[in-house]
Amino acid sequence: MVNFILSGTPIINSIVVWFDNTLGGGGVGAPASISVNGTSFTGIPQSVAGPQAFTISGLNITSNNIAVQFFQGSNPWVMIGEVTFNSAASAVPEPVSPLLMLIGLTALLLLRGRLRKISTS
Repeated sequence: MVNFILSGTPIINSIVVWFDNTLGGGGVGAPASISVNGTSFTGIPQSVAGPQAFTISGLNITSNNIAVQFFQGSNPWVMIGEVTFNSAASAVPEPVSPLLMLIGLTALLLLRGRLRKISTS
């Protein structure tokens, strides 16, 4: 079991696990199942060779401590390459964005006033 401790308390919607499957060559095979915080997920392709990803979606985990466990199939080894946690990030504007918008509007207003002054003379 691998415990992942994340910063803050994100809302994890999906996890992508990259693994290698040599179809038993060197004793390495795909995991038979993966457990996330005690919930088992199956359906991992066992007959596809090479590196591949398995996505576990619809999780809605609101914890900064996530336990992931990999269960062996008929081969003695499981090679995991990467685990990615995906969350729905809320659209938060950068602090500089409103300032830049204000500067742009001010410049347009000044330009508009200057163009009126030129057209009346």
